[in-house]
Amino acid sequence: PRRAAALAAFALGLALVLAPVGLRNQALGGRFLVTTSQLGPNLWIGNHPGATGHYEPLRPGRGSARYEREDGHSLAVEALGRELTPAEVSDYWRDRALAYARAQPLDWLRQLAHKAFLVLNARELPDTEGIEAYADESVLLRALFWPCNFGVLLPLAVVGVLAERRAWRRVWLLPAMALALAASIAVFYVFARYRYVLVPVLMPLAAAGGVALWGIARSGRLTRAAAGLALAGLAAALVSNWPLGAAEGAGLTHLSVGGALLQAGRLPEAQAEFEAAVSALPGNGLAHSRLGDALRTRGEPARAIASYDRALALAPYLADAHTGRGIALEALGRATQAEEEYRRALTLDPNQPDANNNVANRLLNAGAPRDAVPLYERALAARPDDSDIASNLAVALLRTGDAKRALSLLDGALARTPKLASARINRAGALAGLGRVAEARADLLALLAQEPAGSPYARAARDALARLGER
Repeated sequence: PRRAAALAAFALGLALVLAPVGLRNQALGGRFLVTTSQLGPNLWIGNHPGATGHYEPLRPGRGSARYEREDGHSLAVEALGRELTPAEVSDYWRDRALAYARAQPLDWLRQLAHKAFLVLNARELPDTEGIEAYADESVLLRALFWPCNFGVLLPLAVVGVLAERRAWRRVWLLPAMALALAASIAVFYVFARYRYVLVPVLMPLAAAGGVALWGIARSGRLTRAAAGLALAGLAAALVSNWPLGAAEGAGLTHLSVGGALLQAGRLPEAQAEFEAAVSALPGNGLAHSRLGDALRTRGEPARAIASYDRALALAPYLADAHTGRGIALEALGRATQAEEEYRRALTLDPNQPDANNNVANRLLNAGAPRDAVPLYERALAARPDDSDIASNLAVALLRTGDAKRALSLLDGALARTPKLASARINRAGALAGLGRVAEARADLLALLAQEPAGSPYARAARDALARLGER
């Protein structure tokens, strides 16, 4: 009865945490899931022909977290030809991974063994940040990083398990948990942050191993049992510390930090981080592409094109690099070549927002607003908070006569970016088209109050007021 009560209490504790998550997923996604609906995509990333055991984006070059759900959904929808719930998307990728394992069992087992080796290895495989970059900046962390790492922890834990084997009834849960956690990581793919759950489980075992080795050293006698413990520790240390080639953690960290700085508009610092990433990862096409983004944004299109060329030589599948190259070409007045780059980008990624937006701009300027609308819509779906794209779509809708929808888009754009002049003047046009002349006048006057008198938007506002009979 006591064991049954303990089991019931444990089950109740799990239910209190997981049942609300499952019920919410049932309401939103149509299936009772106690975690995210990413099982399928994550299983496929680690279990497909050519899988490396590391993270690989579903679409090459789109490793950012903001693309993961979108790409998993869009690729599954394209393959099955119908709209899918999140759970159905997960099922699609799960079934593909299982089909691969059934069709090529030996290759799958080889991949699984490689991922198990990565789980046990001392190398910290980074997601967006690697500890090596922080160690470069901190004397204390650098001093602690080498003696206090997974390559020391795991061998000591192995010694601890063997040293405490006679007390297995007392300690069996810790090695069992470690094996279960390691297996759950190896089935998918390996990140340092995924592997970190092993650390608190291994630490008590490592402490026992340290105590056992200290006892052997103090006794000064190398018995058969002591030799066995030492050899087991050395074997585990060899596996855990086997070299895996050059570390990428510092370079990937520079790449991630540069991306955050670029998004924040701190362009010189972003460029410096991307240059450090290129120096650390000269064969990484994405690093060269992001350096091109920084140079282009800083007004150096010619240098940006050189970076994009290197990126595409290394990774021709990078749709963002084609798009960035097109924008740089456009800045140099090479419009025809720019459009070719945008079209290449859309062949690789039909949802690339800047390529869709820029091709749509050309269609709009050529007098084809109906052809521009679906491209703007794809761009806005990929980047829903982009007020400029929303304003552009609104212009196309106004020219097709859909002033009501255009006004809704412009209201959202101005709520996010109140001083966006293009959205303000387009909103006045939409209001005038709906017969709300007084509100249109108010928008135009507000625009004149915020814009310099000689700006193109101020001139356009004055012209629009004149058409409304306002001096």
